[in-house]
Amino acid sequence: MKRQLRIVTGLIAMLSILVGLTVVAYAAEKHPNQVKSNDIGLDEEGNPVDLDLWEYSFEASPQLLSLEDAEDESDEKIANVRYVGPIIDGRILGNAPATIQSSATNYDSAFQNMTSLIYPPEIPEGVISMNHTFNGCSNLVAAPEIPSTVTSMNFTIQ
Repeated sequence: MKRQLRIVTGLIAMLSILVGLTVVAYAAEKHPNQVKSNDIGLDEEGNPVDLDLWEYSFEASPQLLSLEDAEDESDEKIANVRYVGPIIDGRILGNAPATIQSSATNYDSAFQNMTSLIYPPEIPEGVISMNHTFNGCSNLVAAPEIPSTVTSMNFTIQ
């Protein structure tokens, strides 16, 4: 009986390890642009944002690229974000990130074609581009508030 219990316990432990590896592999496949150990997302009040709900990538800012001797890009990257989490009761989960690492963010196409989105999330100050952000969100009941920092919003709502 004790031997059978040890075998069952060992099988359960092996199964747990396999399930854990499968979950990690799925998360890495689902979010290939993310490096979880280094990326920190914060909302406008400085509260953490669950980055599993967001797909994002980084690029050097145009200002950095225009500087001749700019080699240190550590604080001069722009994060492009898109919400990939569920929409529950017409809302996204949590808040939108104001920063990822130390970056300003672009919300181009962040919620595009999400017809189940009813209540637009708050877009944080510091966002500079909102091209196509709510394009195709045909069930919004209110217009989103546009931050004063936005300089580009082609087809934001259409």
